[in-house]
Amino acid sequence: MKKAVDTIILLLSVCFLISIPEPVSPNELICGIATGYPPYQFQKNGIVTGFDADVARLVLNRMNMKFRFMQDKWDDIVALLRLGEIDLIVGMEINESRKPFFEFSKEYYIRHDVVFIRADNKDIKHIRDLYDQFITGDRHSFVEILWEKQGIKQKIRIIQTASKEESMKLLYEGRTKAAIMPEAVGYYLAKQIGLHVRILDSPDPGSPVAIAVKKKNTDLIGILDKTLHELIAEGEIDRLYKKWFIQ
Repeated sequence: MKKAVDTIILLLSVCFLISIPEPVSPNELICGIATGYPPYQFQKNGIVTGFDADVARLVLNRMNMKFRFMQDKWDDIVALLRLGEIDLIVGMEINESRKPFFEFSKEYYIRHDVVFIRADNKDIKHIRDLYDQFITGDRHSFVEILWEKQGIKQKIRIIQTASKEESMKLLYEGRTKAAIMPEAVGYYLAKQIGLHVRILDSPDPGSPVAIAVKKKNTDLIGILDKTLHELIAEGEIDRLYKKWFIQ
């Protein structure tokens, strides 16, 4: 009888041990990145490219992690991260509206949002000249948040587009009067289509940009942050910045 009991206990112990799942590491991280956002995030000849894409490759390769890019419209990529369908987003501005949903790494550069108008537009000299006019926005940007605080956002007809390329095209065609976007993006896109632009307003002192993961994913953000610190200290991020912005 004792032998039978011992056998049952042994079998139950084995079953219990088998049922405990082993800790697993993801075989592949999915990195979200936007389309139509050059020189930061875009696609060229079917390849994901841009400054942020290069930063992602540098960081994840240093971590010795397998990864792949998930490239789509910015709003869709952000939604996927909130739902936990992807692991991280590279090149996200840190602001108060996003902190409840995401964990952020150390910033790795500063982005300046500005208001662009056509250089040949002599009628618009001040922001108030945009009242009741159609312009393209940059959702959650410093400029739109500032206008909200100032109480003037509702006075301007802000529309959102699928990409910054589309926003610049609408300005080129004269279908909008202004476009809010990062300074480097605006000048890059305007040059591509032969449009001369000027900055109407540049109130942004600089918005910090970082890598973002879903809220409470502290393990992943900890590793990303440590790796990013190392690469910044070694001058590797600065090297990439010069590659894309200082010719």
